Amino acid sequence: MGYSYFYLDQEGRALRYFEKALELHPGDDPKLNTRQDIEELIDSCKKGISLPQFSECFRERTEDWWETFAEMEAELRQMMDEDKDHTRGAELVSQMQETLNLVFDEISFEMGFNGEKHELILTPEGDKVKLFELVYFQKHASKEVLEHWNILVGRQPIRNIELRTEDGWNISGDDVKIWLEEQGENSFTISAYCEKLLPMLREAEGRVWWMLTTLTDQVLGEIPHMWYIDDFNVLEEPKAEQSFLLSQLPDMLKEKGANLSTDPKAYLESYLGYKMEPNKDPQADWRMDVMVGSTNCVPLINGYLNADNDFMDALHADGAVAGFFCYPLDILREEEGTDKIFDFRDKLEEAFTTGDGPEVLTLTGGATGLFCGYVDFIAWDIQAALQMAKKFFEDSDIPWASFHTFRREAGTVNLKTPPEEEPDNEDTQDEEEFSNPEVYIEEEMEAVEGHIQQYFGKFENVFHELSSPDIHVDICVVPPSEKRDYYTLVTMGMGAHRMNVPEELAEYKLERAELAIALPGNWKLKHEDLKNERWYWPIRLLKTLARLPIASDTWLGFGHTMDNEEDFAKGTKLCAAILTGPQGAEDGSEVCILPGGKEVNFYQVIPLYRDELEYKLAHDADALLDKMNGISFVVEPDRQDAITRGTLADEDFTGYMDDASYHIESIEEKELSIDPVNAYNHMAIYLRWCMDHELMSDEFIVRYNEEYELFMKDLKRADLRSFIRDKLGGKLFGALFNKQGAAFAGYYYGEGDSPYYPADVDDHAFRFFGPERYHSDKFQDEAYLFIPFDEDYYQAMAKAIEERFTNWQGQDFDEDTLEPSELAEALMEYLDCKCTYFPSMKDDDPIMAAYGYAKRDSAQEGFVPVLIKADDETLLECLVMNADPGNDADFYEFDLKTVTEYRKKMLSTPIKDGKAVMEGLIGQRKEEAEDDDMDWDEEVLGEMEGGYDNDRFSCYWNSDNDMTYPLILAKIPVKNPWEIFAYLPFGNWNDCPDTPELMAAAKYWFEQYGAVPAAMSHDELEFLLPAPVPKEKAMDAAVELYGFCPDVIDQGPEDATVGALADVLRQSTVWYFWWD
Repeated sequence: MGYSYFYLDQEGRALRYFEKALELHPGDDPKLNTRQDIEELIDSCKKGISLPQFSECFRERTEDWWETFAEMEAELRQMMDEDKDHTRGAELVSQMQETLNLVFDEISFEMGFNGEKHELILTPEGDKVKLFELVYFQKHASKEVLEHWNILVGRQPIRNIELRTEDGWNISGDDVKIWLEEQGENSFTISAYCEKLLPMLREAEGRVWWMLTTLTDQVLGEIPHMWYIDDFNVLEEPKAEQSFLLSQLPDMLKEKGANLSTDPKAYLESYLGYKMEPNKDPQADWRMDVMVGSTNCVPLINGYLNADNDFMDALHADGAVAGFFCYPLDILREEEGTDKIFDFRDKLEEAFTTGDGPEVLTLTGGATGLFCGYVDFIAWDIQAALQMAKKFFEDSDIPWASFHTFRREAGTVNLKTPPEEEPDNEDTQDEEEFSNPEVYIEEEMEAVEGHIQQYFGKFENVFHELSSPDIHVDICVVPPSEKRDYYTLVTMGMGAHRMNVPEELAEYKLERAELAIALPGNWKLKHEDLKNERWYWPIRLLKTLARLPIASDTWLGFGHTMDNEEDFAKGTKLCAAILTGPQGAEDGSEVCILPGGKEVNFYQVIPLYRDELEYKLAHDADALLDKMNGISFVVEPDRQDAITRGTLADEDFTGYMDDASYHIESIEEKELSIDPVNAYNHMAIYLRWCMDHELMSDEFIVRYNEEYELFMKDLKRADLRSFIRDKLGGKLFGALFNKQGAAFAGYYYGEGDSPYYPADVDDHAFRFFGPERYHSDKFQDEAYLFIPFDEDYYQAMAKAIEERFTNWQGQDFDEDTLEPSELAEALMEYLDCKCTYFPSMKDDDPIMAAYGYAKRDSAQEGFVPVLIKADDETLLECLVMNADPGNDADFYEFDLKTVTEYRKKMLSTPIKDGKAVMEGLIGQRKEEAEDDDMDWDEEVLGEMEGGYDNDRFSCYWNSDNDMTYPLILAKIPVKNPWEIFAYLPFGNWNDCPDTPELMAAAKYWFEQYGAVPAAMSHDELEFLLPAPVPKEKAMDAAVELYGFCPDVIDQGPEDATVGALADVLRQSTVWYFWWD
């Protein structure tokens, strides 16, 4: 949890966990963080709570949100208006919740329509600190939004309102008796009794309290409730004194002089004066010297005095900070009185109540102490607030000034220091000097921004870093486009620092750098998503690398690597990174020349596996990059390993395979309604299968002999989930297995390549639940955890494991094809999409596993997977011939811009009528038969007999050695399967149809039979179907296939007929085409 909060930039919440970890640290386990590691994390947290830094502050979140809402609100209104029967309420609330979470870590709200306008009511739930946030947020609503919406803060009073209980009772203000007790000026206590709620009160007291306080909000209005009701008691029996009905409460308070306005601003402008007994020790904590003060936010004062940081943590999570400025009073004191003290404070407050001040912070009070003056505030943009304060104090006669958050334990940020005083390290070790980071000057920033826009792509979204002790690193987010189907994240600010490059390299101008990383188009980058390390880690990697040259007084350049020493996040084994030249960018992207001649070098960050890093260190960067040919630069958490692809794994594999804690963390984070023991289901299945097949190590059998003997008597009843949890620490690792078991585990479970056991588990979940439920919000990408843990589940997965094991035992690879050839590289460059290269192999199980995984995810991620023969020179020639016909150079040197334009043209051109295309082609075949004096019905069509079943692809098999040809699995970035031919226009020669006909036929067959193009070479094409063609339709389909590709009959056996083809189609899920 400490790491989770730390990487979400919530250092306050993280600090408590790290301090507890340090307290409990055993000090003798090398697998754990060292005490020094934890102490460094604690130190970093303390800096973070003293001078908070946000990727986006509350001010920016607010501005961005209203712009976003203005774009979506019309659609939201339409949904509300059309929901006459109120069946879409949950969907509407969910959509608004997701949107509001872009600003607020936690938020309560209500939506409705008052007959004239739609309403969004933001409710503070009695939290006055939250109320300040909501009021600031509310006032930034745009005029365009306010034309259609009332944006209100606090539940509004509604007479005759009723709440319905779970057992069917309707509770109104007339059902609740109250006793009102005056505690002081504008302060009352309510005691409430409701006979209808007595049964619930005995079982769920908190629920009753919530219902009655919420009902009070509705009767009185939430703002008056917060203003006047300081205590609320729920009674089990009525008092003897005279009672009133809750519905009469508004009238009662009015009689006592209460202002029942629902305007939250009036409530927030009501100040409370307070006195304290000052501590006369000048070394005491800040504010301990206070004599008198005033505040409109008592919770912040009390939280500071009681060292309670809950309110501060909540503000921090939203990008806001509460704190105070402090300054000495000695030079302001005069014998005549304290006018000078208050005059100075008034000027300081005026600086923040005029101009941009209210946008930056909201004042909440102030205090006068024996030694210091204090001005309190909540900052919506802490960097801007401190800059404004720094300028104010520097222009004043005050000798020093500081900023401190409302956290008692935090350090102090110096805003002004007497020039003649040097800080005493011993006395100020907990203080943080507020200083400006190294930044580009305005002209340089414009040059870098322009360079990114020109060479990497246009961007609108920037992850801002608002304050920093060293450099100011923003991250520009270039979204996916037609040309690039992935995000590009580029740092902007790292190059302001001049790195310490060796003198012998000075002539190359390598002192300045910026970094880029590419993420898949489905990577989640919303504010709420980035709270999950699964999505945040590439951003953290960029920030870490950007600061590495400063922290280590070193430099970064081409071929340099960084070792993270642990996996970047759960769900990936990537744990290091290498820098290369920019990938997928325009020519000229490598260097940006700044005004004045300085050069900023741009590098691509490519995450690595552990063995890839070790290979680079043992050889060099070029050797590793050669090894990585065919692996995409776009980050894939489970991509192929460049070192192990094309191998059978290591029989000495002892490494990590799975850890239930990751799965349990997902259950907790996503609040899944399942037993945490489900995290062990798939692990227990794998362990049971290995035990049943005698793949366990001798050490395992000896160490757990008692349990092992008991399990082996009846594995079907063995409680292996509890065993893994209690005895194996929730983990599976290679050392549990014998040599054969370890080698198989390394091949099938230890790496993210295909086949991959966790992916097979996901496949089973996909088949078990079906696509709609598998991708539902209920499962939240964790469907495998919901599969019932029964014998059926085991048998289904045991069958899958058995098949993988059998295929693995008979596997072999052609070592000459382990790396992609020049032709394969050119073909992947032409495709310009995510590609996975497969060497020639004896068993195609890894290929079909990868294709299956890709097909499962294709609809959600927006691509169509296709298997393509890699070393097919004629195929590349055909593709270039159609997509770049004006190319006079070698077809290896096609113009990708021209190819891209061809694709756009094909995708934007209306698809021909597929049935009409078929009829035209069939007509040609009939004419050919007539020319050859063949009887159509007898000699061409024939009888539906003599067929066979075909469920395997055949176009990639080499009959000379019974191995596959080298293959490419391409994820073509199109929505519909027939659109792949815009990327793969291999036809338009002899009888092979041209691209428009290929697309029309594929669309027609997809709509008729669910057929999708799946594998191809230059003269072969294979479709995959979810089920064979029904017998009654087989003949019609066979005629269409013959019209489309006459060679399947004409170049077949002498007795080949359309009827024989029909007999094949009714038994097969693969269609095979071949053109001579």
